[in-house]
Amino acid sequence: KDLTNLYRLEIKCFREDAYPPQLLLFYMRFPRNFFILAEKIPEKIIVGYIIGIIEGGETGHIISICVDPGFRRRGIGSRLMIMAEKYFVKERVCISKLEVRVDNEEAMKMYKKLGYDIVDILKRYYKDGGDAYLMIKKLC
Repeated sequence: KDLTNLYRLEIKCFREDAYPPQLLLFYMRFPRNFFILAEKIPEKIIVGYIIGIIEGGETGHIISICVDPGFRRRGIGSRLMIMAEKYFVKERVCISKLEVRVDNEEAMKMYKKLGYDIVDILKRYYKDGGDAYLMIKKLC
């Protein structure tokens, strides 16, 4: 029921790289994954989310994390990441990975603070030809 609001948030966070609503719905229903929403209470306004999947039974992959620009720098992104990591560990997954745009310094700062390291550069990863860093964290 929150798909329309979720998609609006997706566009705020990622503009031209936004996932279409059908893909967001797919990830909500994908087996062995999680889709966690962060809401502002009591209004129940979606202010963030994180999507993660387990690949091959051994690697946790943060597919997407988004926090409304008006709610950033309040620890929401970090808390979502910690919840994702706890899910991976509960599922006996010891590696977490994600991709981040090379010029997204704010996100990289958060990921590095959480213990993620850059291990590779993915050339032309994004639709517009932008590069991404592959970042990994050992969880156990």
